[in-house]
Amino acid sequence: MTQKRQLEFFVVRYVPKVVTDEFVNIAVVMLEPTSDPKGFMDVRFAESWKQVKSLDPGADIEMLDALKHEVGKQIQDIAHREALLRLLEDSFSNVVQLSPRKNCLADDPHEELSLLASVYLGNSYSLGSRAELTRLA
Repeated sequence: MTQKRQLEFFVVRYVPKVVTDEFVNIAVVMLEPTSDPKGFMDVRFAESWKQVKSLDPGADIEMLDALKHEVGKQIQDIAHREALLRLLEDSFSNVVQLSPRKNCLADDPHEELSLLASVYLGNSYSLGSRAELTRLA
């Protein structure tokens, strides 16, 4: 039996009206809290911006596409991990916000991330035979 890996994840939210606290989940980021260059870090974005446009018809889709591109480009390079996390936390004038981090255990981080994407984003990523989340928190 393989030992489960300790991971963290957070949800990236599009928040067009900070005052009303309305938001749409646009991505899930999962990482292994380690300095090991082989430590896991990956992201799944919403398959479309349909929910964003529903909440905010004037949404800056080009900005969201640029965010998706930039995160996708940097996510696999552990050397950019801290810079990427700062970009997500400090940029976009609070229109993009991060949920608190949550812990989880997983045999396969890619599979767990796909499961979380289906839960938080409604994505149709392949879930295999997984029936439940293994989150700790």
